[in-house]
Amino acid sequence: MWTDSTSSCVSLHQSIGDLGFQDFHQRTLSASSSSTAKLRCYAAAFLIPTFGIPPALIGAVAASTDWNLTSYGSPSPFERGQTGLILPLCLQHLTPPYISVVGIGAVAAAVMSSTDSALLSAASIFSSNIYKKILRTKVGKSNSIQLIITFIPSVYLISLLYVFYRLF
Repeated sequence: MWTDSTSSCVSLHQSIGDLGFQDFHQRTLSASSSSTAKLRCYAAAFLIPTFGIPPALIGAVAASTDWNLTSYGSPSPFERGQTGLILPLCLQHLTPPYISVVGIGAVAAAVMSSTDSALLSAASIFSSNIYKKILRTKVGKSNSIQLIITFIPSVYLISLLYVFYRLF
């Protein structure tokens, strides 16, 4: 009973993704009024499911492709365990080179932007929630900005060490 409903909810959440929901909550909570927040909720009710259509189509195309007829060859990405690379593989082997370059560049830019935002938010959350509220309660605005700038390389280094730990 617990595992069936929990696993289906978790797999549904992981298949749809959570970046759209994070953006939705961020926009709703930062709304200037409750009517603006309601309007954003109605817009998100239409947009968030709509944004799930392209990944489903790309997955369907990748699943139905005869990879032996492409430059990728045999076995398919599913058999090689490369399902996490379906988008770049589809762009590289199923589209013309100029679309492939632009598409992979767009994916790389989106990943770098998301990573940068996550690391910046981690540094600002640490500085505002831990340092300013626990360690030093009387910190000015200019000191707070300097603190965030100081913590950013620390968060980058900790993240890099974590990645190397997970890889090796």
